[in-house]
Amino acid sequence: MNTVAITASNPPSEPDCSRLFALPDIGMLSLDREGRIVRVNEFISSLLLYSSQDLHGRPLWELGDTPGPDQAQVATQQLQEQGHLRRTDLLLKSSDGLRFSFEFRQIAQLPNEERLIECQFQEVEVKGNRVAPAAHSANIRSDRRIVSSHRFEELALVELERTQKQGTPLSILSIGIDGIRHGKGSNGQHAPRNLRGVAKACADRLRESDIVGRLNDRAFIALLPGVGTKGAACAAERLRTAIAADETLHAEGGRKRVTLSIGVVSTRTGRIGYEAFLSRARAKSDDARNEGGNRVVF
Repeated sequence: MNTVAITASNPPSEPDCSRLFALPDIGMLSLDREGRIVRVNEFISSLLLYSSQDLHGRPLWELGDTPGPDQAQVATQQLQEQGHLRRTDLLLKSSDGLRFSFEFRQIAQLPNEERLIECQFQEVEVKGNRVAPAAHSANIRSDRRIVSSHRFEELALVELERTQKQGTPLSILSIGIDGIRHGKGSNGQHAPRNLRGVAKACADRLRESDIVGRLNDRAFIALLPGVGTKGAACAAERLRTAIAADETLHAEGGRKRVTLSIGVVSTRTGRIGYEAFLSRARAKSDDARNEGGNRVVF
């Protein structure tokens, strides 16, 4: 934690806590002495696809994916007593069935016994063969959030200007469907039909504030305001893993899964033109495809 100096004799003030929870690339949560979640930052909320309101007051072990609930509860107790958990001790399950591993580390205890926990993301995996469709609130249909390339550029320019003025991070994902060449997929079907389904499935698994646009007949793009490199890489890994496991998107009668090659680029200054921003992301997506596909490059 370079932004806030924290020691056992110097617990963070409330403004310090606010700054910690605003960090875009680090998971942060706090627990009361019973192991219930007091607060959680956007990084964790976005990964697990739960709102902060959904998580408030919920025991951490209820989110654990372990052979038995007792094991998750023991791991939570160990975190509170020892201040650290390894990546295999407690995996957290998202609302759409993915499992996330973290290195948990207690960084401070507040006077009210609230414990601040840093959650360093490690990896994401799928349990079973199917990922449930992700729910999103406010009755916003994901297909209505998929914009044209022209509209995407307009919105990206606005966000780049905001980043330049406010210093908030901004990330772009270039998302290509593996196996599609010159408007057709490996199964001979035209790409746009498959592209729409995959784009919609990805939009379902992104935040409502994120922007998804169609790039061409083989790829689409996503803009993640307020998200830095690590957070964007986690979001891309979520998409890659979820799409590969989604049987509803499988091609050739379910025999061939759909996979993605995703390039991730971020800026914290906004001092980059839109075309250069997009071009760098597309180059990384090409790198991912050239390395065999079904991967994220950032």
